[in-house]
Amino acid sequence: MCPAPVAPGPTPTPPIPTAAPQTTGTSIESISSGKCIDLPGGDTSNGVLLQTWDCIGGETQQWSFQDQQLVYALDPNKCVDLLGGDTTNGNQLGLWDCYNGESQQWGFDSDAGTIYLASSVRDASKCVRNAADSGIEIWDCNGVATQMWKVGSKLGDVQVVAV
Repeated sequence: MCPAPVAPGPTPTPPIPTAAPQTTGTSIESISSGKCIDLPGGDTSNGVLLQTWDCIGGETQQWSFQDQQLVYALDPNKCVDLLGGDTTNGNQLGLWDCYNGESQQWGFDSDAGTIYLASSVRDASKCVRNAADSGIEIWDCNGVATQMWKVGSKLGDVQVVAV
């Protein structure tokens, strides 16, 4: 005698796709070059140097001002850092784990379009600058176009808590 046929079980349902994480950031574009602050390859390792790159609005160009820090929107545990805390002109900015230190405290002056080191708020003496080699560096604030940034769709688009 043959065994009775076994009825197939219920058809498994495919998993429900989950949405990609939402970026809550915005691009930051250099007035002088028309390029945006970019995290090369999306590499969030501590010490990765920031650059400017063609503005594409992609994930590597999403930034947000939060509690006086400039945060990488896709990983809010990573912040723009003046690596080593050395304010000497030409020192590059990179990404680092967020912490409450002076090298990660930034302000945005929407009137001037400058991003400045908050520890220099009294005289706004140190600004973020688009370097000639597409790097991002700290420099004495002097009002030149290489220190002017468009945050989001226009100058002054982001509201920053007063320092």
